[in-house]
Amino acid sequence: MRVPNYHMGALKNTSKREMATRFPGVYSYTIVRQGWVCRYVSDEPSTANAEAWLQRVLAMENHPDSWCVIHRIDDESVFFVWVLNGVVQKAVSCAPTEIDSIVLQRCGGVFLTNTQDQAYLPEDKYQQVVEPLSEKELAPFVLTKQAGKAWLIPVAMMGLSVIGGALYQQMQPPPEPVMVDPYLVYKQSVANAIAAEPVLLNAVSLGAYAALLPDGWSLTGIHLSGKQLLLTTNREKWGERAVIEAWLNANPALKKYAEVRWDGMNITVPMTQTLTDWQSKITPVLPLTDSFKDRLIAIGWEVADASSLPGVTSQTLSFKASKNNAVLADLQSIANWMETLPMGVTGLEMKPSSLGRYTTSLTLTVIGAPS
Repeated sequence: MRVPNYHMGALKNTSKREMATRFPGVYSYTIVRQGWVCRYVSDEPSTANAEAWLQRVLAMENHPDSWCVIHRIDDESVFFVWVLNGVVQKAVSCAPTEIDSIVLQRCGGVFLTNTQDQAYLPEDKYQQVVEPLSEKELAPFVLTKQAGKAWLIPVAMMGLSVIGGALYQQMQPPPEPVMVDPYLVYKQSVANAIAAEPVLLNAVSLGAYAALLPDGWSLTGIHLSGKQLLLTTNREKWGERAVIEAWLNANPALKKYAEVRWDGMNITVPMTQTLTDWQSKITPVLPLTDSFKDRLIAIGWEVADASSLPGVTSQTLSFKASKNNAVLADLQSIANWMETLPMGVTGLEMKPSSLGRYTTSLTLTVIGAPS
């Protein structure tokens, strides 16, 4: 089975002619669907199998808006097709383990030609075993061989010699088609988001150290500044520098992060962990967020209205939670809830209100699929 290379570009940015120029091939098949130019090219005779699968599935009743086909080619490779809203998004030959796991997770159903590929599907994913495409189904989508146009070359060269080199210098190549990975924004978002769980756990740790600060060096607060968690102290009139240096020597885990100044001390801990682990999976935002906020309210936190940044395939929802007289155990509990959630943090501030208690505010973000 020869799989042609598949390219797509938005019709508002390109055309069939420009796609043909940008992606030449001895054999080709090009079609416009719903504002997209879809082009298949190959240097050998081939067929746009993905378009044949599209026709078969569209003819089914109650077919999902997003679906995939996994057709077994041989022992090591499959032909993978992903269709979204009636347009082929991917049509590639690959190993089953190389299929985009987010696509498999989010699509409405998967059609298989071999039951052995069920092992690569997410649990409880709707699936249907189907027959491979027939020759009759494939026939309308055979790539056609491009006619030779060698006779145009001398004419074009003669025209250029008459017009001169100036016009040639001004000529620009056709604009690059816009190639879109629908989940690219989501993958970038989780890769850049600071994971909330380690930030809260480190804030708990810093709070525990702060409870043991020596006399004359009082805690001012703990807050998140960009990608750094910062503990600040104030040096009282009777605070001795030798005393805080001795305290740091007794707590070597903090010493490399500490900066002792004339009027106080800062401990700055970098927060480098992001939500990269979520790049291969995605989950709906609202059910997670609503459940999480209910748990916060149940332990005495005030939760502000959430703001949402919607997208086609992903959504980022942010909200603020605050509590007067929060204890470190509160943050520990919240961090434990986050262990399996795509939750980031953009703000954390803790100011001591009484012994062992803090006026605390958190700004949290949940990144996932629109609900």
